[in-house]
Amino acid sequence: MANIFEIPQINPLKLYQQSDILNTASFTQSSYKAFNPNVNDVGIDADFFRRCLKDYMDKPRYWQPYQQGDAIYLQWLGVDDYVSGPTVAYVARLINCNGEVIKEVDATVGSAVGSLFIREVELQLFDVAEGKYFVQIHKVGLFTDYDFWVISEGIEIKQKHLNTLLFRYSNSSNDQGIFYETGIEFQLRVHCAFTELNTGSKFNVYEDQPLNLTMISGVPYREWTLFFGAGDHQIPDWMLDKIERLSLSDNWYIENVKYTRSEGAKLEATRIDKNPLATAVLNVRPKSNDFDTYVSQYNQIVLGVNPGDIDFYVTTLTQASPATSYPIALPFTSGQNFVDYLNAVDPLAIVDYNNTYFAINAQNKIVLLTNDGTVFSSFSPGLTFTSYDYCVKVGIIATATETDLVVDFSGVSSVKYAYWWGDGTKSTGTSIGTVVTKTYADGDKYTARLFFSRVENLELSTSDQIIHILGGSIPRECISFYLNANQLKTITNNIFSRAGGGLADVQMTANVMLTATINNSIRWCFEAVGQFDNPATVDVSNQTPLAPPTPDNGLAYMIGFLATNNVTLTTD
Repeated sequence: MANIFEIPQINPLKLYQQSDILNTASFTQSSYKAFNPNVNDVGIDADFFRRCLKDYMDKPRYWQPYQQGDAIYLQWLGVDDYVSGPTVAYVARLINCNGEVIKEVDATVGSAVGSLFIREVELQLFDVAEGKYFVQIHKVGLFTDYDFWVISEGIEIKQKHLNTLLFRYSNSSNDQGIFYETGIEFQLRVHCAFTELNTGSKFNVYEDQPLNLTMISGVPYREWTLFFGAGDHQIPDWMLDKIERLSLSDNWYIENVKYTRSEGAKLEATRIDKNPLATAVLNVRPKSNDFDTYVSQYNQIVLGVNPGDIDFYVTTLTQASPATSYPIALPFTSGQNFVDYLNAVDPLAIVDYNNTYFAINAQNKIVLLTNDGTVFSSFSPGLTFTSYDYCVKVGIIATATETDLVVDFSGVSSVKYAYWWGDGTKSTGTSIGTVVTKTYADGDKYTARLFFSRVENLELSTSDQIIHILGGSIPRECISFYLNANQLKTITNNIFSRAGGGLADVQMTANVMLTATINNSIRWCFEAVGQFDNPATVDVSNQTPLAPPTPDNGLAYMIGFLATNNVTLTTD
């Protein structure tokens, strides 16, 4: 059969041949799914769940949950690339609801299966912002071939999805159209919970002549009722279908504990009239019937203090003995985000989720926990991460004539920097002082993240008129910060809170800040007064239109307090 895709249903995403032009309009030779207009029910495998609902049904939306610590793994059969070299026949993309590409990954090509080849893709989510997306797979039309498109039901990515559990599943032999021989393990997150513990036992008793009973032997076990649709998040039929299929796998982990479907257990759904979503229950048992509590002899290995909910940039992981550096070179939005990365990407190739994993402990430190003697011996002499903990965030909107973001800094000693421009590109280096220019295309809207190990003087004023939003934190060693003569309208947070007491000169003049932003700036200066030098100046005057602070007694008190502490504030 001459198929472009053969996609087993046990994959964690529900995939269809695309029937609309989302993110495909620029391709002139695309093949789309079309439907016989005389058919009233195309079935759950042909088109999006919501498009297949009957007229009498309610029209709810369902977004499949994924957390940033999860990953999406897919396998299908597809044609060969036809040509050698860099051309890849299948590309997976994560796209937002506007069809904008957030990230993309080339699919690998594996062994031949008849005239087709095993194709696999891995999409890590630790670096994807919270939001709603689709996964799209593009069969690239090489030469004169058509482009083919497959798209998933919508997914919603969050740091944490309440009332969900993560399933990891695979099989010891090839099954249900999947070639597990490649080592693939799928991940599926479902709105579900363990709701009932049904204890049980298998035992033998001896009954003597006067009917006295003696327990001869007995083994207790635990059986759980797994309830799907927890937390007021009922699930569609296609998800029930996937749960039925994956629960037949002989390697099925729920939150990293191995489970098996109970003997004779049926996935029983409960429905409400006109509602196409359902709840369901399934009885499962832990594969291991050992429930004793074990405490490992190996103490936790501390990597460093959790940076908390700030943006930071990690350069390397360093192993003390033997001295080894593992390059990371990535930004993270929080300590939890970094731990998600360590567990999902596993740069040290040691995580098994059960015996070895990374976590944040009660002392707010990032730690490696292991019950593996070899892992402990390798990393307990020392495992640390090196990071730049100061990030200035700049929201930009480029135009046809205004395109350049210019970052100019200087210091009394070497400054390490990493600029993540928001469009997938970056600039890194080390210097006592340097000017770096990033040129954006007309219409680009991004948030640039500027990371520094330390910096004394930082200026963004020579940028074109593209800076609209400012956030993050002025670095600890910073003495002066300038962002004048731009389109700055909004400051999202207290940018002064992490300065180190030597901040002497802040200028954000000739922008377009409104009175509300000026008021917030005054409050933040007041809250962070200890982070300024003595004396210091903060100039937010000459806004267009003029934006004097609100004549408010509280603000007047704050301005006076700043003056008393030798912080001179200049406003319109």
